[in-house]
Amino acid sequence: MRIFLLPGHGGHDPGCIGTMGTKESTLALQVALRLERILTAGGHVVGLSRTDDSFVSLADQARLANAFDSDLVIALHFNGATNREAEGYEIWTSPGQTRSDRVATVMFPCLGSVCPGPGRKDVSDGDVDKESKFYVLIHTWAPAVLVEFGFLSHALTELEFRKVGTADKLAMGVAAGINMWMKEAA
Repeated sequence: MRIFLLPGHGGHDPGCIGTMGTKESTLALQVALRLERILTAGGHVVGLSRTDDSFVSLADQARLANAFDSDLVIALHFNGATNREAEGYEIWTSPGQTRSDRVATVMFPCLGSVCPGPGRKDVSDGDVDKESKFYVLIHTWAPAVLVEFGFLSHALTELEFRKVGTADKLAMGVAAGINMWMKEAA
């Protein structure tokens, strides 16, 4: 399978910054690089929109994912909110019933086993994904999900994300979700 990873933000855009200075862009890249190794070891062909602390525009991210002829696109992010009590993980897809919905549904419990905080979901349409017209979700041709691992603005969650081994754990959760989705689709 050809899987394209979009580690969020980078370069002049650090994304969310936690109260201890943890940058979303740094964590997203750490998870992406670990996930690339796991998926490659499993026989997948993996592409990344960035492999260092550089900025890649949303249009270029979608263009790169499409040019890679992706079978699956996964955007990796960490959340932030002005409400310091907000916590939990989420998976986003484009609006409506799409091929991405099943990926999100299968991956959601896998993330629940590795992410701090509760799963934040919207079951109003029968599945767990939240939906939005995020650029990379509506401009990529393959099924695409955007994972928010948790809130850097939540102090205890940020502490968890700063622990050694957490990026590996998060990457393994995403990989488990991909593998479950592939088995189900076969």
